[in-house]
Amino acid sequence: MVYSYRYSITYMYYSGHFNVIIIFFIVLTDRTCHTVPMILLTNSCFAGFIFTLILFWMTIFTLYNDLQQIYYQDLFCNFRGYMGYAICFVLIYSYFLQAIHSYITVIYPTRLS
Repeated sequence: MVYSYRYSITYMYYSGHFNVIIIFFIVLTDRTCHTVPMILLTNSCFAGFIFTLILFWMTIFTLYNDLQQIYYQDLFCNFRGYMGYAICFVLIYSYFLQAIHSYITVIYPTRLS
């Protein structure tokens, strides 16, 4: 049971990154996707991609330190913690930009062109 659970977590991790790469490729190659909503969507996908990479990086170092029973901070411990919060802010800010764009599009449809 645990063995299949690990494979499902790995599959979800890699399938999510594969989907983000597909979205990047579509937005970059298709001229009809060069609109503000699609660029905001790509921004959110990129922020989510970087956020998962940072969390994966933090998890690997935490697991390694726990297995080796290392209790002191390494050189990049504070940097990894800061990057987690900073990328989380970037992700939330990209969602905020999407919400503001949707609000302006609905409330003031003639002002956006």
